[in-house]
Amino acid sequence: MGAALPFMAVASAGLQAFGAVREGIATSQAANYKAQVARNNAIYASAAGTSKAMNESLKGAAAGGRIKAAQAANGVDVNTGSNVNVQRGQRMASNVNAVNTENNALLQAYGYQAEASLDESTAKNAETSGYLKATGGLLGNAPSISGAVGKMLQSSGGGSSEGQSSGEEWDYT
Repeated sequence: MGAALPFMAVASAGLQAFGAVREGIATSQAANYKAQVARNNAIYASAAGTSKAMNESLKGAAAGGRIKAAQAANGVDVNTGSNVNVQRGQRMASNVNAVNTENNALLQAYGYQAEASLDESTAKNAETSGYLKATGGLLGNAPSISGAVGKMLQSSGGGSSEGQSSGEEWDYT
């Protein structure tokens, strides 16, 4: 069992390092996936906003037509006075609705793009973190590996005892 101890210590450190690297890579891949989903959502939000804005504009044009038709049905001149002001006010309100609809969609798309950027940063940092954890784990296990190897050599009678009295111990650290 004593001879296997150094190998077990090395294997344990290696597995911990491998696990840390794999964890970093997996976290990075998950974050990259989330970033791609957010980018896709941004594209969709922008396109949907443009479509909704167009629909708002068409609704506004239809409402303007109904207003003008109602004015004409009352037998008044639709091209003069307050009738023109009513039509103009309706067109302005319709334009504001369409612009607000598109602006809201663009803000939503911007939010998705910001989320994608954050996820990309997370991905980059996660992979780096995995490598740093692996390195730290290997360096943290170095003393126990060194001690196990030293004990193995000492118990097997390895090394030379020249210049040492029988009561002295070897220092392998």
